Amino acid sequence: MGLFDVFKPKMEKMRAKGDVKGLIEALKDKYSGNRADAVEALGEIGDVRAIGPLIQALEDENKYVRLKAVEALGKIGDKRAVEPLINILRSEDSIFRGKAAEALGKIGEAAVGPLIKVLKDRSSSVRSEAAWALGKIGDKRAVEPLIQALKEDENVRLIAAEALEKIGKPAIEALVKILMDKDSDLRRVAAEVLEKIGWQPKNEIERAYYLIGKQKWIKVCALKEDNIEEDKSIRKLWLPNNNIEKSLYLTKESEWYKLVEIGKPAVKPLILALNDKQSIFRERAAWALGKIGDKRAVEPLIQALKDEDENVRGKAAEALGEIKDKRALEPLIQTLKDRYSIVRIGAIKALMNIRDKRAVKPLIQLLKDEEGEVRCWAAIALGELGDKKAVKPLIQALKDRSSSVRSEAAWALGKIGDKRAVEPLTQLLEDKWERVRKAAEKALEKINSNKS
Repeated sequence: MGLFDVFKPKMEKMRAKGDVKGLIEALKDKYSGNRADAVEALGEIGDVRAIGPLIQALEDENKYVRLKAVEALGKIGDKRAVEPLINILRSEDSIFRGKAAEALGKIGEAAVGPLIKVLKDRSSSVRSEAAWALGKIGDKRAVEPLIQALKEDENVRLIAAEALEKIGKPAIEALVKILMDKDSDLRRVAAEVLEKIGWQPKNEIERAYYLIGKQKWIKVCALKEDNIEEDKSIRKLWLPNNNIEKSLYLTKESEWYKLVEIGKPAVKPLILALNDKQSIFRERAAWALGKIGDKRAVEPLIQALKDEDENVRGKAAEALGEIKDKRALEPLIQTLKDRYSIVRIGAIKALMNIRDKRAVKPLIQLLKDEEGEVRCWAAIALGELGDKKAVKPLIQALKDRSSSVRSEAAWALGKIGDKRAVEPLTQLLEDKWERVRKAAEKALEKINSNKS
């Protein structure tokens, strides 16, 4: 029988009697197994006289003794153990970090302040353990720091989200604000936590933010501005089953068109989506805002004309054209100089819809654009604007190398109806392309009918 076995009955007797002094003395035993048993017993007894010796046991040469000391300090729950346990959170050993976080969670309110500071530690694993402990404690002081932790890497974000869920109702107000963040991933996490807490939107605007956060576009489309039927009917609607279906669904512009059915309550969430990190969201948001036609979207869409993605800039230009607000005139004229043809075309379409004569001169210049499609749209826009200043430049465009441009220039001249175009259009009746000849013929008919 070894010395450890001889000592064990004595240890059990001290444990049963609550002999704190004897157990503290046993922490000096040369056998690690005895020291570990003494640490465990002190934790179960829970006497605060053991705090100092247990903190010293955190430095024990034996790993198992140190782990037992961490657990014991958590069970006793004295605030003097907070800082030593915080230090263990920075251990390279994940087992020690986990045990320290668990112990701090048991200590409770006294650990909240120090744990909040640890959320700024440079190690993501340390921040994760601190977030977990704060969730365990459930103190509302941790809400804002945990909200900030949602912006961390994926691992920290996951733990912070779980912590906020455990805190529950005190976290709701801050999470609702996150639904308006420009980061779609962050909005999604906030929406999921709110759902788990059992939160319900107070109004249609909050519901719109929530559903956009969840990316449940069909449910968004089901919203009505007045007196919608609550969740009974919404729950029956089909939702994408996985990310592939969701992605396919979102890329269909015809489905995004349904988003306009939400009307004015959707404007603010869509304006927010103009700043989303995913360009496809920004593009579709611009499109939807154009269809809704609310003037609150004008300034944000003007800003979107400077977006880093050319497709977003193009859709923003077209949207401004659908809203037809004169504030967009000068920004759209500047956008005619964009390096991408898709953006220049969007601006041309917009200026054509706004129908301001100040756009005529810049559009005339685009009749010499390097891209044939741009020249085509410039001719169409000039025809729609009907300004006679465009007649000579359009007559020159009848000689364009592109048959499409010649055809559209002929149509535009017919639309304007100026007799100076008769002779050039007559010559165009000899063009080698049939559609150009037909366009010239129709234009001449229109001009002649105007004369009569």
